[in-house]
Amino acid sequence: MVEANAALTGSAEIDFIGNVEGRDIPAGGADVIVTDGFTGNVVLKAMEGVVKLMSSSISDAARKNPLSAAGGLMLKPALKGLRDDLHPDTTGGAILLGLRKVAVAGHGSSSADGVANAIRLAAKAAAVDAPGLTEEMLHRVGANRGAVESSGAA
Repeated sequence: MVEANAALTGSAEIDFIGNVEGRDIPAGGADVIVTDGFTGNVVLKAMEGVVKLMSSSISDAARKNPLSAAGGLMLKPALKGLRDDLHPDTTGGAILLGLRKVAVAGHGSSSADGVANAIRLAAKAAAVDAPGLTEEMLHRVGANRGAVESSGAA
């Protein structure tokens, strides 16, 4: 990790910001987060759990009394858009990078809409040759598989 950080810091090809704290991930300061599968899954599931808890808590608060219910009705259109943006079915999945072909990891509890959106995401990634573009970018910055293997790094 230290070597990768040093190799990417100051790169002209990408806007590498370095390590990020878990609390900074939802703020969107980084377009891409690279992590091992276990850690990434824990972060993703924790964020989904927080979204679900907050949605439920907001709904419960809006039902507490007539005044809250009136306020909840006024906020409902705006909150629906937010709920849709945060729902895992909206994107359908995540593109797995580092493969020679397109692979999308869908959510285990996806609805039919989520599965359809995962397929749409895979089709879009294939249409633009996401694996090829990723390999090309990594080659330009000297971080492709051949560069890593020849440097002796594992």
